[in-house]
Amino acid sequence: MRYCSTRGGVQGWDFRDVLFSGFAPDGGMFMPETLPVLSPDTVRSWRGLPYSKLVVEVSSLFIPAQLIPRDHLEALVSTALSGFSVPEVVRISRLGDSLSLLELFHGSTLAFKDLAMTCTVHFTNYFLQKEKCRAIVLVGFEVQKHNMEDFSQRFHSDVEDSMKDPLEEDSGLGLQKTEDRLKTERPS
Repeated sequence: MRYCSTRGGVQGWDFRDVLFSGFAPDGGMFMPETLPVLSPDTVRSWRGLPYSKLVVEVSSLFIPAQLIPRDHLEALVSTALSGFSVPEVVRISRLGDSLSLLELFHGSTLAFKDLAMTCTVHFTNYFLQKEKCRAIVLVGFEVQKHNMEDFSQRFHSDVEDSMKDPLEEDSGLGLQKTEDRLKTERPS
């Protein structure tokens, strides 16, 4: 599986490179160069799978076994989703005969993003450990501090665990708020 940018300036990247890049260098988002074709039999075989098994099946379509072997992928997903407050990770509540509600709020931040972020953290940590590397993760300043502390703890020791607001003067990161930067760059 190879990935390209939605803006067309990047092609041929693998999952690991995309994971560590975030946005493509041309400012686009990454997407698969081709989408897997699923037979009706494959889709039917997934019916009734526990959520974590379904995540492994879908992820394996986009993450080649050469990058993360199947047994490692299963372990990573299992570990990533083990911290949810319900064993099934997501739950469907029946509200009536023809109305159901998919509950996506059983993760650590009570938001649907936990479904993806917990796996992302473990995939990233997998590569960091494999390559014996460390990383510093910069996040948007509007993210709640306790959410980021939870996020950074999941990386174990391979990611800087001091969460700083990159826009604070004493952060040491040298970033400015957009409106402050525009004031200093605007001709008088």
